[in-house]
Amino acid sequence: MKNNICYFIHTCDEYAKFWSGWFDSFQKFWPKDLNWNVYFVNETDDVHFTDSRIKQIKTFKTKKEYVKEERKFDTQGNPFPQYGTMKQFDYGWTDRLLYALDQIDEEYLLWVQEDMWLKTNVDSNLFENAYRFVERNDFNILRMHRINSMSSPYPDHYTETDLFINDYRIIKINKNAGYLMSHQPSIWKKSFLKEVQIPGESFRDNEFEGTERIRKYNDPKIYHLVYDWCHGVPGAATQGNFHTYSYEQEAVEHKNDLKIYDDYNIIRSKYNYSKDQLKLSLVTSCYNAEKYIDDLLNSVLNQQYQNWEWIIADDFSSDNTLQKLNHIQSLDRRIRIVYPKHKKEIWWNPQIHATGDIVCHLDADDILFPNTLDLLVHYFNTFPDVVLMHFNASKYKEKFPNKENILENYLNNVYVTDDNDSFLEGYSKLWPNRSNMFGYLRVFRNLKNLHFPEHDDALGECVPNDGQWLITMEEKGKWLYVPRTIYLARNHGDSENHRNWNIRGDTKLIKQAKERRKKYRLEYPRNIKYFDEIHNLAESTFTSKLNFEIESRKISFINFDIQSDTEYKLQTLIPDHQVHINKINDAIDYYYINIFTYNTFHIIKDLLLQIKNCNSNCEVILYCRNAYQHIDNRTNQNNLHQIINELKDISPLVWFEQDNRFFSHLTFTGDNNMEFLNIIQVNPGYGVSVPPRSYGGIEQVVQHYISAFENKGHNVKIKPIGEITQNDIEFNDVIHCHTLNYYSQLKEKNIPYIFTIHDVHPFKPGYEHLQNKLKEVIHNSLITTCPSKTLIESLGSPENLIHVNHGVDTNFFYPIKEIEKKKQILCIGSPEDRKGFHLAIEAANTLNLPIIIAGPLSPTQSEYNSMLEDYKKNCNIEVNILGDITKNELREIINESTVVVHPANLETGQPCLSVMESLACGTPVVGTIQDDIEIGGFVKCERDVNSIVRGIDLIIKNYKDFSLSAREFATTRNLNNIYNNLKKVYDMAVTNKKNFKNDFIDKARYAYENVEKNNALNSFFVNYEPNPKITVLGPDRGIKYKISFTDKTNGISHYSHNELAPGQWAATSISHYIPWKLEATDNLTNEVVFSEELDLTGKKVHIIFDSKSLGDSIAWMAPAESFRLKHKCELSAATFQNELFQKVYPNIKFVKPNTGYEKECFISYFLGYYNSGPRSPFDRKDVSLQQLAAGILGFHDYPETLTKIHVDDHYEIDIKKPYVTIATQSTLQAKYWNADQGWNKVVLYLKEKGYEVVCIDKDQIFGRGNFMNSAPIGVIGKHNRPLAEIVNIVNNSEFFIGLGSGLSWVSWALKKPTILISGFSNPKSEYKSLCYRIFNENVCNSCYNRHELDPGNWTWCPDHENTDRMFECTKNISPERVFEAIDIVTNRLSLDSELANQ
Repeated sequence: MKNNICYFIHTCDEYAKFWSGWFDSFQKFWPKDLNWNVYFVNETDDVHFTDSRIKQIKTFKTKKEYVKEERKFDTQGNPFPQYGTMKQFDYGWTDRLLYALDQIDEEYLLWVQEDMWLKTNVDSNLFENAYRFVERNDFNILRMHRINSMSSPYPDHYTETDLFINDYRIIKINKNAGYLMSHQPSIWKKSFLKEVQIPGESFRDNEFEGTERIRKYNDPKIYHLVYDWCHGVPGAATQGNFHTYSYEQEAVEHKNDLKIYDDYNIIRSKYNYSKDQLKLSLVTSCYNAEKYIDDLLNSVLNQQYQNWEWIIADDFSSDNTLQKLNHIQSLDRRIRIVYPKHKKEIWWNPQIHATGDIVCHLDADDILFPNTLDLLVHYFNTFPDVVLMHFNASKYKEKFPNKENILENYLNNVYVTDDNDSFLEGYSKLWPNRSNMFGYLRVFRNLKNLHFPEHDDALGECVPNDGQWLITMEEKGKWLYVPRTIYLARNHGDSENHRNWNIRGDTKLIKQAKERRKKYRLEYPRNIKYFDEIHNLAESTFTSKLNFEIESRKISFINFDIQSDTEYKLQTLIPDHQVHINKINDAIDYYYINIFTYNTFHIIKDLLLQIKNCNSNCEVILYCRNAYQHIDNRTNQNNLHQIINELKDISPLVWFEQDNRFFSHLTFTGDNNMEFLNIIQVNPGYGVSVPPRSYGGIEQVVQHYISAFENKGHNVKIKPIGEITQNDIEFNDVIHCHTLNYYSQLKEKNIPYIFTIHDVHPFKPGYEHLQNKLKEVIHNSLITTCPSKTLIESLGSPENLIHVNHGVDTNFFYPIKEIEKKKQILCIGSPEDRKGFHLAIEAANTLNLPIIIAGPLSPTQSEYNSMLEDYKKNCNIEVNILGDITKNELREIINESTVVVHPANLETGQPCLSVMESLACGTPVVGTIQDDIEIGGFVKCERDVNSIVRGIDLIIKNYKDFSLSAREFATTRNLNNIYNNLKKVYDMAVTNKKNFKNDFIDKARYAYENVEKNNALNSFFVNYEPNPKITVLGPDRGIKYKISFTDKTNGISHYSHNELAPGQWAATSISHYIPWKLEATDNLTNEVVFSEELDLTGKKVHIIFDSKSLGDSIAWMAPAESFRLKHKCELSAATFQNELFQKVYPNIKFVKPNTGYEKECFISYFLGYYNSGPRSPFDRKDVSLQQLAAGILGFHDYPETLTKIHVDDHYEIDIKKPYVTIATQSTLQAKYWNADQGWNKVVLYLKEKGYEVVCIDKDQIFGRGNFMNSAPIGVIGKHNRPLAEIVNIVNNSEFFIGLGSGLSWVSWALKKPTILISGFSNPKSEYKSLCYRIFNENVCNSCYNRHELDPGNWTWCPDHENTDRMFECTKNISPERVFEAIDIVTNRLSLDSELANQ
């Protein structure tokens, strides 16, 4: 595969003998499958490498001289290392570098000096992914070496990111770091490397001066991946003494580097949090604290984090507090006493003696958790722009608890409201409960010249110090509420401030703040609402033993409504523990279960039983954020109290309610010595998804098996039959097959297997051949299971055929109280004569009840489907044949139906899956059953209309009893029951497997040893990720092959390789979709010996949206869905706006970007702004944004197709209708409407027509330098709002006016008329539907379509920048043009309204 990157070795010396060490290491450790060009730059002809992969670039000799070197420091005060008193300087070093760079075509290079010898096998996959990552994210430099003393190890030199390459965390190098012009091994963007060079520099001056040049960039985009693959040979660049370097010297270097790791904690693991060396100043002003201060002292000294100082002051106490403080000061050098000049001086201004970065005021009668300071450092490093944070505290009366008695003396928590945009707003809203507006521990940055006003208590106002900190600090920057308990507060009657507090103090603060803020304008909101989406999850942990934990624990949040792409916020909030969502297994230490209003005690009980049956030690907290919603005002019954009463038999529990929250604590203990199995479930069919994409039979049963065992901590994988090999026998305990037709492959591969009977066909008349095959499958299995005793008897009850019931996920299928029952009958399943749905229609007609049939229509049952349509026409009732539906839709329909009817003449499940799901929802069933068993909520009938009618009548007359017994029966067949029954089978199979004779290995060894004798043919291996690649396997018999990559639809050859030998591979660089046909032709016989066509049916395909832009994602989603439908593949997508698409595209799996999910897939495609080439068949400048993506995915005449986006209507619209939304801002000034007063005039015009105007730009003011853009005058500003709220605002507007930006695409997706003002791009670049494009053809325009965009240049105007004609493409669009478009839109809306009312 041709890559756009090379391995570039740049030498500093003219002596060829010094390079042999590098060459030896290259041959030993550089991977042969990494298809990068290798260039060796030197200035002599004396070097001759025997490795054909190396291409030499000869340059000119340069002037050298020796000068005395002085110690140098960069502009940040960082010393440059001194190599010696005399130093050789090569004054043509950069000239030679620039010359060599001009000789290569690649745009990226791994730049390495010749003194960097390889020391270990290079991970080719890592290097390839690193290059792709750099290219995709437009990095300028990615350093790839270990951390050492020259790598800027100081805390303010780097920022850890949440980006990973092959599980290596990426660090961003900040501008104040040293050695930005790094000569260490790094991937460089060639254009950037050339840009920062100046001719005539020596390599030492280049490091020093180049660093200063790079530092002038606003964001040089320098990152670091810590990967230890080479070592620098001491003195190589100047001494040439290569061969004296030893591994002992390397060990010394490593030791020094490890010290740097320890000293500065450079790298953290994927789930550990940062410990940047911020210094914390703890400050305590003590008044009569003699009997409390020891508790606080112990909590400070027991902190895990050590970089702190504790400043303590006696505030003129009347007890022995001062003597106590003198003793405390002697215990630790970091503790010091200060003496206030007057009462409350330190209380008002805790920062005046602080030398740390962060100031944390601690009340003398409170305490910290052991990891409080660790967490403070983590949060302040994660949010570097925040000046103040506040947290939750748990309050206790007098005595504090330990981990084991956490509820003893407990009073309450501080439940902070999340609806304030500023503290000043909070003060105005929350009288008299002001404590609800902020948390109990307030921590702020020690800003320069920070000072808080002091107030005289003698005036009877008692102004609160914490309130003053909050209001003052939010005038200096943004604040953040962190919903995490990191502090314990003591409530007692001795508190001076508690006794003296009165409302006048708060009133004074508000009055002063309002006066101050008249003099300047603050941007709102003043807070960062980062954790608002997970506020309720966070609250569930407030009163938990977890807060005392020092070691990392595994925690699981169950039954919360959380989007998958917000899970990372949970890990940010709880970095010290491993967070999971909806996971139940024996490895979990803490569970937090949310109780929704529609959750019954059955659902919660099932969850607790699953947890209890994991047989492990764990704490469980049940939580509800709105307890009032659980009270039925008609009956005065409390659903929460009912749940608690029903759960007492499971475990002793403690519960309490406060501030409308509900908490209940339970503890389970168990045996942790359980052995876990490695299990493979064989995918039951090609194109079949487990779990099912919508609703499925066999695949749903298989998913039950997977969930049941994963919940218990076992390792379960799903694999296609074609990927199962002999290796799986060695590494797995159980291989469980579900498909009769796979038997021949299992037999051929000699795989020991468990089999489950799902298919009814072998038991039908005329299918005796299948029954014979089934008997052979049973005979050769370790064990076979069947859910029907009747069918087992019909097979002669062989010894290894065991009865195991099917079950149901009672956590998903349950009675939903909010859904009102309708008098209707329901049939579930794919219609066919065997299931008797025609009988159900006749019965419904007899009872005059409507009937619904929900299930996919099979093309093999067209005759039966036609018969149902005839029944439908001849009935006097409503017959609704829905076809395929989702699992969620099925649950809803079951809950709203009165009775489910299932008169099948044969089913393997007794009862079958659809019946079990109905019973689990409390919906009774009338149906047939083969086995002689009692089923609660089920009335047995014959395949006879009258029998069915009698069954329905019986249920309706005794509905409540049937409904309750239905649910009760279903709970006996839940996932836990599935596990208990199947675990016995698996244990038996593991025992039987020991007696399994595997002669396959002997056969394979014999075949390999005799391959030459047998003249075996070569085989071919094809891999499509990341690009199509074919490898020749087998022995080298002198035959070479011609490999061709062609388009199977038109025969066009895109790449060929004429002489590929065994052990070699060929690949094409094309990564956009082509319907490939890959062929290998024997060059001797000219015979095609291998051919394969790309077929994506049922395959895992991943589409990566290579853009963070909102508009790009919306434009590209429709082609992605079209691709899924066309190829019938199992599609996943990684976008930066997953929340817009997840609910409206349920058949696509959405994952977070940059997670490496594509590695799990058959093939992946990138959608991005590409010019024509390997990544795209189209040039992005020549087609619309949507057509660009469609072309990449293989659609060449793609019609404009609307993308669906999710509208979250939970947001209240507080805007008077009718209104128009506008968006005036974009990512470059060229995209703006640059007409003077244009927007202000449009707003006035809209208001004259009776519309409110809502501006939905993210910022009220935005721009760069002299080009700052403000929201128009007179608009309703909805700035910095969540995307979901913006979508809802646009959806409720009359129409939209904007630029070529993402918000215009939101309007398009919502089918809103859009007036789009732009000269930046040609009208063909966007969309046409309901779009009224304002465009001036008479001036310079469409620069986007004619030039390469420079997104880093805010004033980019390629033809006229810095001239009078700058931005003339939009300057010359008059407001009157927009008025005309508004008139057209409003007239059309009026006409549409009139037609709708006719």
